Amino acid sequence: MVDLVGQGGSGVVYLGRDLSLGRKVAVKLLHEGLSADTAFIRRFHAEAKAAASLNHPNIVKVFDWGEAEGSPYLVFEFLAGGTLRNFLDSGQRLSISQAAKISGDVAGALAYAHARGYIHRDIKPSNLLFDEEGRIRIADFGIARALSEAAWTEPVGTVLGTARYASPEQAMGNAANQAADIYSFALVMLEAVTGELPFVADTTLGTLIARTKDDLSVPEQLGELAPLIRMMGKVDPAERWTAAKIAEEAGLIQRALPVPELLKVEKFSPSAAATDPPTQVARLEPVDAEAPVAAGRIQELVVAPSLYDQDDGLNGHVAQGPSTNATARMDSLPASEPAGATQEPGKAKGKGILAGPWRKLGLALLVAILLAASGYFAAWRLESAAVPNVVSRTQAVAVSMIKKAGFSQGSITWTHSHTVPEGEVVSQSPTARSSLWKGTKISLVISLGPPDVRVPSVVGETKAAAQAALSAEHLTYTETAEYSETVNAGDVISQAMAGEMVRPGTAVAMVISEGPAPRTVPNLVGATQAAASAQLAAIQLGVTVVQAYSNTVNSGVVMSQSVAPGNKVARGTVITITVSQGPHLVTVPNLLGATLSQAEATLKQIGLTLVLYSGSNPSGASQVTGQLPVPGKVVLYGSQVIVATQ
Repeated sequence: MVDLVGQGGSGVVYLGRDLSLGRKVAVKLLHEGLSADTAFIRRFHAEAKAAASLNHPNIVKVFDWGEAEGSPYLVFEFLAGGTLRNFLDSGQRLSISQAAKISGDVAGALAYAHARGYIHRDIKPSNLLFDEEGRIRIADFGIARALSEAAWTEPVGTVLGTARYASPEQAMGNAANQAADIYSFALVMLEAVTGELPFVADTTLGTLIARTKDDLSVPEQLGELAPLIRMMGKVDPAERWTAAKIAEEAGLIQRALPVPELLKVEKFSPSAAATDPPTQVARLEPVDAEAPVAAGRIQELVVAPSLYDQDDGLNGHVAQGPSTNATARMDSLPASEPAGATQEPGKAKGKGILAGPWRKLGLALLVAILLAASGYFAAWRLESAAVPNVVSRTQAVAVSMIKKAGFSQGSITWTHSHTVPEGEVVSQSPTARSSLWKGTKISLVISLGPPDVRVPSVVGETKAAAQAALSAEHLTYTETAEYSETVNAGDVISQAMAGEMVRPGTAVAMVISEGPAPRTVPNLVGATQAAASAQLAAIQLGVTVVQAYSNTVNSGVVMSQSVAPGNKVARGTVITITVSQGPHLVTVPNLLGATLSQAEATLKQIGLTLVLYSGSNPSGASQVTGQLPVPGKVVLYGSQVIVATQ
C-alpha cells in the first residue's frame, strides 16, 4: 500500500500501485458492515460490473472489484488533482468560461451513461474529480444505487446519500431517473460559480422541502450559463433538458466565450504515513520447464492493489484504516485439483496468493499466454487492410468503421464547414486507399457546421431588401406587422440580434411597418366650424367647408359631414363639413304698376311665389294695384306675395 488518502461515509480511500503495470491506482474499501448485507453484495457486484463497462474520457475508469477480508472494494484510476469539493473549499470559484467547459464535459459523460441506461443518483462536488491537468471525471457511477438500497446506515445513523444535492423528486421519496442527475448537477454548477448553494435550510428536512416548491433561482452572476442552468433546475423533471441537450448548448456557449484559464487544482503529496509497496506479490519458485500443464484455464491474473474514493468530508485527512496486501488473483481454477494441492491459510480458493504446484502452473500458463498473445499481436500488426472511407459519416460511426477494419483512432480535430453537416467527418488522414498496415492511426476532422455569421442591420430597409440581406448571410426570418407614424408602410421598423454572431439558419425577428394607424372619424354635427376643424386637425385629418342656408340650424354650426362618425379612414383623409349660414331671407320688391306677368317674373327671380288675389283680373297684361307683404318687407326665401289687379 502506498498511502492512505482519507475516509468518508461509505468507506476508506487508499492510493496504491498496480505491481503488474506499475501504475498508480485508487482503491475504495467500503465499510465491513456492508458485507453482511447479501442484497447489497448482489447489487454491488452488478453495479460495479456495469460501472466497469463505461468507457468515456470524463468517467473514472473502474479496473477491478471484489471483497477482501470481509470488506467490498473497488479499484479504479487514480486522479491526483483532487475533487471539485477540494477546489471550492480552497476558496476558488469557477469562471463562466471554466464552468461552461466543465458543464459540457460532465453533461457529455452523463449523456453517454444515460444513453446506456445508467443513472448516477449522487452527483455532487466530491464525486467530480480532476486529473493533474484539470480535466474532470465523474466517480462512483452505480455505487450510489447499491448504497441507497443497502439496509446499512452510516455510523452516525444518517441514511447514505447527500441531501444537499438531491433533486426534488428524490426529496419527495420518488425514484430517481436521468433528470435527477441533471438537477443535482445544476446545484453543483451554481455553487461552483457563486460559492453558494440555493435552498439550504437549517435542517436536512427543511432543505429538501424548500427544494420541492420552486424552480432554481439563477442569479445573473451565471452570465451566459444562466439560461442553461435554469433549464436544468426545473422542479418538474419533464421540463429539464436532457444531458445530450445540455452538452450541445454548453458547447455553443463555450465557443462564444474566451478560452478558459487552466484550473489551479491541488497536487497530491504522499503523507508521512506513506510506505513503499513490495517489489513482488509473493516469492515464486523457479519454473519447471517439464512440469505438465493440467487441464483448466486462467481467467484473470491481476494485482489487487489499493483503494480510493473522495467523499464529502475527506479533504485529504489521513486516518488509521484497514489495509489489504497486494495479491495476485486467479478467478478460475482447473476442474479438479491434483493430489497434494494445498491452500494458504486464511485465503479462499481462487482469491489468494498462488501457492504450491499451482504457483508453477500459473506462471507457466501466464508466460504461455503472453507469448501467444505477443505472437498474435505481431502477426496482426503485419497484416494490411483497406482503409475505409468515413468522410460524411458521423464521428461515432466513423470511429466504429475504423476499428472494425483493424485500424486505430488517431487525433480528432474540428473545423467549420458550409457543406458537411455538424458532427460528420470532413476529411480523414490517411485517406481511403487500397491498403495500409492494420493498427495504423486514422485521424479525423469533424465538422462544426457552418461558421457563425453576423446579423446585418436591416432597420429602415424595405421588406424585400431586408429579406435579401438576411438570406445572403444564410439566415431566416420571422415578421410581425405594426402601425408606425414615422416609418413608411412596407419598411422595417425594428429587428432582433443586429450585429450579433449567430449560427447559420437562425431566424431573425423583424417588425414591418403598416404605415400610420387608421383614424376614427368623430361626430362633427352640431359643432361650430372652428371646433370641427380643430378636432380633425388633432387626428391629422383634413377638412373642406361647404356653406348652406338652414332655417333650423344656427349660422356657423355644422349641419352634416361627408364621412359618418365611427368610420376608419387613413391619416390625411379630407372630411367635408356643411356649415349653416342661417335662414335664407329676401326683401319683397315693389310690384305696384307692373303687369301681372312682370310681377310674377320678378318674384320668381328672387325665390318668391306670386299669388293672385281672389276677384282680380287674371290677365297677364293687367296692372298690379296692390300687394302683400308691402314693398321692403324681409321674408323667408320661398314665401308667397299676394297681388291684386283691376
